[in-house]
Amino acid sequence: MMLGMVTDNWAYREQVQFLKEVSGNLPWVNAGHYTRPTFYDGLAGYGYQASFFGYQFDYLKSLYGWKGSQLVTLFERVPLDYYPTVRWRGLAEQAIFGNMRGVGRLGGDTWSVVKDKAGKRLARAWERFPNASWGYLNCNSATLAPGPDGAVATVRYEALREGLQECEARVAIEAALTDPALKAKVGDELAKGYQDVMVERQRAFWRSLAAMQSGPLPSHDDGHAWRSAVISGHLWFVGSDWQGRSEKLYSLAGEVARKAKN
Repeated sequence: MMLGMVTDNWAYREQVQFLKEVSGNLPWVNAGHYTRPTFYDGLAGYGYQASFFGYQFDYLKSLYGWKGSQLVTLFERVPLDYYPTVRWRGLAEQAIFGNMRGVGRLGGDTWSVVKDKAGKRLARAWERFPNASWGYLNCNSATLAPGPDGAVATVRYEALREGLQECEARVAIEAALTDPALKAKVGDELAKGYQDVMVERQRAFWRSLAAMQSGPLPSHDDGHAWRSAVISGHLWFVGSDWQGRSEKLYSLAGEVARKAKN
């Protein structure tokens, strides 16, 4: 159980103090642009955080975000429903090779529910009630879609699921290679093999989000394209033998698992 949630706007100190006392010091949930270690210099703590600007990464090495001691996740506030499929497939791995424990605040049935007289879907629930809007921190994505009898899976959902499976393989390998005893069992050859595969995967990920063109728009700048709905990188990824990279990852995970058991 947790309290919350707060965003870029905090509860007042007096409110935090009161809720600390009556709840037995429950932790809080924070979904904002930034992460914070505690409330008011340690008055209360956070049990879960989702952050837009707190993400850090390296292009060619892992920061092992999945090993983080605090549950801090990557919150992409942009409307990912309209992004190319490759963006959804790489979202979870992007988080854990950076400094995040995973992905946060991806909606399930948070699709557009407000309809016009013709039945066309125009807006999400929070857009119907403007005073409830969190501005740039609204949940702008839905992994599922409305079906005749309830929510149904989407291509976005399946891409995210495939990406999560590859995260499991990556974590299995990195857990062994960051443990001195297990790494000794695995051996330098497999460790070097994984390093090569990981670098190849991260290069491919960042290229899949690149605009690969020059122009006047912010989305034309490769350095910012990963938070813009560009198509050029997606098309590059589709033709880049991404299945072969997945096969290498799963094969390595199997080899590492076998070596670690011996």
